[in-house]
Amino acid sequence: MINLCIAFEGDLHSESNGIEIYIKTLIDSIQNNKNSIDIKLFVINMAFKANSYRYNDIVVYNSNNIEEIVVLLKKEKTQILHLNHYNKQLAFRSKQIGINVITTLHTCFLLCPTYDYLNYHNQLCTKSLSINNCLKCYLSKIKYGYLSYPLLKLLPEKWYISLGKKLDGVSFIKYITPVLQAAYKLNKKKQDINHLCIYSDLIIVQSSRMREQAMKNSIHEQKIILIPNGVPKKYTHTPELHKNEVIKFYFVGRTSIQKGIHILLNAFCDFESSKTELHIFGEWDTKYTSQLKEKYNHNNIFWHGKVQHNQLDDYIKDYQVLVFPSIGHESCPITIAEALAAGKYVIATQCGGPEDQIIEGVNGTLIEPNNIQALKTAMQAYIDNPVIPQVIKYVSMDEHLINLKNTYETLINNQAKTY
Repeated sequence: MINLCIAFEGDLHSESNGIEIYIKTLIDSIQNNKNSIDIKLFVINMAFKANSYRYNDIVVYNSNNIEEIVVLLKKEKTQILHLNHYNKQLAFRSKQIGINVITTLHTCFLLCPTYDYLNYHNQLCTKSLSINNCLKCYLSKIKYGYLSYPLLKLLPEKWYISLGKKLDGVSFIKYITPVLQAAYKLNKKKQDINHLCIYSDLIIVQSSRMREQAMKNSIHEQKIILIPNGVPKKYTHTPELHKNEVIKFYFVGRTSIQKGIHILLNAFCDFESSKTELHIFGEWDTKYTSQLKEKYNHNNIFWHGKVQHNQLDDYIKDYQVLVFPSIGHESCPITIAEALAAGKYVIATQCGGPEDQIIEGVNGTLIEPNNIQALKTAMQAYIDNPVIPQVIKYVSMDEHLINLKNTYETLINNQAKTY
């Protein structure tokens, strides 16, 4: 029996992001396989202070008080703490009381100071975190911050970091404080990565690109394990295409600049409306979304807003192609995994995870991020020659759970050998 605690930050009733959907489907899989996998599970949600509740017969404790959580870990005789949002205080205290800590890097939040690996040109970044590599990008995310870069890049790093630290306890001054604290914040981010390496026994990544980025940031290779996301259920194949059938493209995700919806709409807008449709599911940035709706007010573009994850299948069952135009880094998009499992063709940017998920020309097409013409060409190629994917490449949630269980057991056995 493995005494497991899964910790995350979010809302199991929200489904506002992929991590929340992942946690829900993982809990469901553990419960569905409880007679065979031998895991005793409890969950900690560190985003709330509200009362605890039960989800699918699993106790979910709501607490962001580290010492309260440590008491719970001791009470449940926890062997593995699986962090899905890294918390350095909790990792440190857990190691103090002899608990194995595993951290999953679902996003590049820990490795990138702007959280999405987009540089100041809104292009995908592949550099390691450092003041020299990241200062210009970091300042560009501050309103008018880019104006200070030519001067601030000349400052000695130690002096710049020290200045930012001194401003930590001083009243915030718009523009001045974030600009003068930039090197200090970047240095703290590097310290967080060092802390992750020290207090996580294993670090799970979900794509080859994320593994490369982790290693570039001095995370030890022997601590990194690649486990792709799982799909919660098996799907039926997409029906065969009929002659002159309308080609239905669709997008699922947050409606934000990082997801590249403006690129998708720009590429799609010239296609013949009687032969193609584009369906967009999701919501996030209301200003960005409103601007796009106004600009691309076409009769073959449909905005569905937010749809519950368990209802999405009914909408997309007759759609042929998922388009994933993200310009920011993506680890292992559940959206793509589910589309492939459902027999959909996928057109996606080379933004990290899709390169592991898609077999070029077989179940999808990979294109350069931020390239309208490349996306338009890929969509036109499908319109001219629609194909049913012959290879379904995905990992089921049950397979994913077995991979996790094996990882947990290996870590526990290795710990036992050291005593």
